[in-house]
Amino acid sequence: AVRLWPALLAPPVELPDVKALLALCVEGRHRLPKISPVAARGLDGEVLAALATCELPEARLVVVQALQERQCKLEDPRVQLLKDLMSDTCHVVSVAARNSFRM
Repeated sequence: AVRLWPALLAPPVELPDVKALLALCVEGRHRLPKISPVAARGLDGEVLAALATCELPEARLVVVQALQERQCKLEDPRVQLLKDLMSDTCHVVSVAARNSFRM
């Protein structure tokens, strides 16, 4: 079932779909399906917040990717998500966030 989700993650991505996918992945211990850079760039703030607070490191990496793709400016409120991920418990996520912040 998880493998069928990428079709729902094509733009526009809706928050209920993302929450359902994250719950399915966490509860079933499945890997998060790959989200294309185009889809990641188009994610709205609520979806990014849901991904940023998910226990799956790959979900948090999608947030880093999305914000990196957008080349957000410091005054953008979504940059706070990136700042929060700089101290993530997953080393890969924290390094990716720090490297993205320097760009």
